[in-house]
Amino acid sequence: MNQKTKTSTYTQIAKDIALKIVEGEFQEGQRLLGRSTLAATYNVSSETIRRALHLLMEMKVVEIKPQSGIVITSATAAKQYIDSDQNEDQLKQWLLSLQEMKRQYEQLNERMLATVNEIVTTRYSYQTSDDHFPTYRLLIPKESALCNKRVEDLSFWQHTGTTIVAIQRHNTMILSPGPHAYLYPLDTLILVGTIANIEKAKQFVYQTQGIGGEKHDSI
Repeated sequence: MNQKTKTSTYTQIAKDIALKIVEGEFQEGQRLLGRSTLAATYNVSSETIRRALHLLMEMKVVEIKPQSGIVITSATAAKQYIDSDQNEDQLKQWLLSLQEMKRQYEQLNERMLATVNEIVTTRYSYQTSDDHFPTYRLLIPKESALCNKRVEDLSFWQHTGTTIVAIQRHNTMILSPGPHAYLYPLDTLILVGTIANIEKAKQFVYQTQGIGGEKHDSI
């Protein structure tokens, strides 16, 4: 049995004796059993019992008197010992909880740092890429036949070979508008495509009649 186990055992025995005193099983002035009897009761060595009784003596719970043996001197001291031991146990639990929270906090910090590194790396990759597509801006005139119609109904890509990546409407930028987006007078189309196809897009946008599709009230 190592030192840590011995310490735990005699402390538990001292606590058990003090608890029996508090609960009235042992009374003040009563003589406790002898060391050998206590050792047999708790199934431990006499040395372990000696250390348990010495601890109770330090706490003023018992006293060893000549000719009388081990005598209980104070139930109040026994209660104080139990209370202080419970407080110590609670403190240990709090410390363990703090250690666990610290461990979780460190893990969270590591995950946050890894995420930030991924964001920075990804952003840098996009910013330094030379394989970007040029964009072109095209204003829809008020008299355009495209006004108040959906991109899908206009078959915009089929007619122009360009893709609408955004629509600037007043102070708002609509990204990736999709086929169900409506086009309104004075919208600015942000287009991706070749120069030749941009010229097709200009002709398509500037025409004033001849385009079908569902109409929608102008905003």
